[in-house]
Amino acid sequence: MPYIQYISSNKIGLKNVSQKSRLTKRQNQCLRLAATGLTARGIALRLGITERMVHTHLHGARVRLEAHSTAEAVYNALKQDILD
Repeated sequence: MPYIQYISSNKIGLKNVSQKSRLTKRQNQCLRLAATGLTARGIALRLGITERMVHTHLHGARVRLEAHSTAEAVYNALKQDILD
C-alpha cells in the first residue's frame, strides 16, 4: 500500500530527478522560443522541425509542468528555473 501512495503523490512519475531534467531538450528549446514570442511556425523554422512536432513538444512540456496553456508552462518553467 505505501508504494501505491508514493506513486499517486508523484504526479508525473519521476523519482529523484533534478528539476532541470524534467523537460526533454526539445521541449526546453520549444518552450524557451515560445517564451520569446515565436509562433509554432517560427519555432519550427528556427529548429528545422515540423510545426506538428513543435506542437507535440509544447504539449509534452505542458503535461510535465502541469500547465493548461503554453503561457502557463512558460511561467511555471521560469518560476522553477527549468528553462536553459
